Amino acid sequence: REILPMAPDDSTARNGLYDIAHLCENHKEMRARLPGVARELEAVNLRMGELGQAAQSAADVADALDRLGNLNEARAEYLRALAQYPKSGWLRLRHARFLKRHGDPARAMEAYRAVIPLDEDETADLARQELRELEQEGAAERQSHAHSPERSGS
Repeated sequence: REILPMAPDDSTARNGLYDIAHLCENHKEMRARLPGVARELEAVNLRMGELGQAAQSAADVADALDRLGNLNEARAEYLRALAQYPKSGWLRLRHARFLKRHGDPARAMEAYRAVIPLDEDETADLARQELRELEQEGAAERQSHAHSPERSGS
């Protein structure tokens, strides 16, 4: 934070922040700093008019909070980011993965479906594929419950 104001421009600051984020991710003792670094990256990307990159940084904040065990803060961060960047398919895809990872398949499916009309490059294709996989997992689970001994009276 002390170095960033000395950067000659936002592009240089952004590159430095990416390097710092990489260090935070790869050094256990620095991981707690990652959400703050990602927030700063989001702000720099916004100043530069890079909305897609800003949305990515917002998702990085949420995922960093999640990895630190701050689930409620991560959820809140995703909701904030989705309100601020509603057209970011990549952000929506990462939110769907977050929901799936935390055992909310119904909301994850809704989130995957919300990505598809946005069709950002291969993001929609990834959402379709992951949605199909989640639907297949759900169908297999329903089928195994239907044939369990408790249900069949065995």
